[in-house]
Amino acid sequence: MNPFIQDLVAEAVRRQPWYQKNANTIVAGLVMLSAVLSFIATLGMDLPPMVAAGIPVVVTALGTIVTKLTRNGVQPSMVPKLAATETARKPAPGATLLAAEIARVRDSLDYVGKHRE
Repeated sequence: MNPFIQDLVAEAVRRQPWYQKNANTIVAGLVMLSAVLSFIATLGMDLPPMVAAGIPVVVTALGTIVTKLTRNGVQPSMVPKLAATETARKPAPGATLLAAEIARVRDSLDYVGKHRE
């Protein structure tokens, strides 16, 4: 992998605050806590069982949406992902020569007969 990209990701990981690096874990913990607290809060109420069970489900569903919308930090696991992306972008050996030859043939096909005009 390109050392520049590797250093860039390492620096980004180092400079970000701990809560940004662990954003999804923090949000998931808060969602779990909210679901448990909402369940406990409904225990003393005379609610129908479906409503009492539905409140933690709704809290968890909302937490899923919040987790999706949370802006995450840069993770150390991004280094191998970026390396794979960089490798995938490199053309196969000879692919550049083949593309140049195809372009040359297309240009010559467009030219045929134009010298007579």
